[in-house]
Amino acid sequence: MKVFVVFLWVHVIIVTVAYSANLTAFLTVERIPEGITSLKQLYDSKLFVYAIGGPFFADNMAESGNEYVRQMPLSSGVMGLVEMYLLLLSCQAFPSTFLL
Repeated sequence: MKVFVVFLWVHVIIVTVAYSANLTAFLTVERIPEGITSLKQLYDSKLFVYAIGGPFFADNMAESGNEYVRQMPLSSGVMGLVEMYLLLLSCQAFPSTFLL
């Protein structure tokens, strides 16, 4: 009988610890939102996409075969390196804002 009680006690402790650990992990882990995976999602997000290249980049986007890429220079900023640097210095944008 003592062996059965010890076995039952160990089993209850293991199940309790596993349950509380899984519950803690479930409640504390943040769900990471899905990122942008397509040009359509990027266009629909209305995020600003800055790129180094100035008019060359904007002209190539305007001539693209993809309709979302063609319309993106109208909703995004396409600028040269100097303009981008000045924007960073004025604290109006962060480096992660730029798509190089």
